[in-house]
Amino acid sequence: MAAGIDLAIEGDSEFVDTVRQILPRLYLEGAGPAGPHIWPLLLERMVEPCDIPGQLAFTEEGVCRVRSRDLHGFGMLLQTAIAKILRRAGLLQIHAAALCPPEGAAAALFAGPSGAGKSTLALNLARRGWRFLSDDSVALRDSNGALTALPLRPDFRIVREGDARKELIDPERAFPNQRLTSAVLGSLVFVEQSGDWDSRLVPLQKEGAFARLPASVPEFGSGDGARWQLGFIARLSSLPAFTLSAGRDILSGGAALERLLRALPIGGPDS
Repeated sequence: MAAGIDLAIEGDSEFVDTVRQILPRLYLEGAGPAGPHIWPLLLERMVEPCDIPGQLAFTEEGVCRVRSRDLHGFGMLLQTAIAKILRRAGLLQIHAAALCPPEGAAAALFAGPSGAGKSTLALNLARRGWRFLSDDSVALRDSNGALTALPLRPDFRIVREGDARKELIDPERAFPNQRLTSAVLGSLVFVEQSGDWDSRLVPLQKEGAFARLPASVPEFGSGDGARWQLGFIARLSSLPAFTLSAGRDILSGGAALERLLRALPIGGPDS
């Protein structure tokens, strides 16, 4: 699976077949170095009367046990399970795009809520030669003090203006040789929609970054991993941070946006 995570999937045959079909659509296979541990994922069908559609828990042996009545809502349970497995493997999942300029040595992480423009931003920057990890979902690893991003989602999902449906784009086909399987982070950008034409990039203090990051972390603050999540977020918020008030120029092709982003410290050690 993605980010070097290997799963041993067992259990209900319908659930197992479903997982094997949908995992490649949700997660980029083969990205990141292979980990030393194989994570057991046990999928069980709930047959006893119950008021909840599903349950998720880890056994003392480290097995991730997912129980569901049927396939309704199963996808959300699966994504929650993967987020928890990533956390146990020392990886923080975050809803963000991650890209690196053509000649840059470090990547920028673009975080923001759904609809903020992350995917459109990623698509337009990729058209201008930026190398990409993902338009929406990455896993972060702390490698001896350097924060490294690994791609999770394989495709770009774009909402065209006036159309609520998401268009799936295979970025590796559209932009050959621009996919990165890992990149050290150099900066953090919080994307917010603006009603103006021109986008604005404004420096953000560490405290502001720390306060905004939890909203982009799936299952933030849940269970015994809350302290670890806070520690990781504190390290992430130490990166140079900015807010990007995304105007309509983001939709115009990316030239103005690229000029704006030259202020980011992603060109290398001396930037």
